[in-house]
Amino acid sequence: MDDRNEELRNIMREHKLKTRDVARLLNREPITVRIWLCQGEKTTRVIPAETLELLKMKLAAQQA
Repeated sequence: MDDRNEELRNIMREHKLKTRDVARLLNREPITVRIWLCQGEKTTRVIPAETLELLKMKLAAQQA
């Protein structure tokens, strides 16, 4: 399991975000987010560091 994917899961829990919410914020397809969230699957991919940072920035801006 990758730390960035785990961080994504934690952010989603903390902010009560659904897959479609993250997809909308990042201008990605929901399937892409689901692939990042897969655990131990062949299809699992790691969320790019810059994409995770963008998500954090957008969430911080929403709270400001």
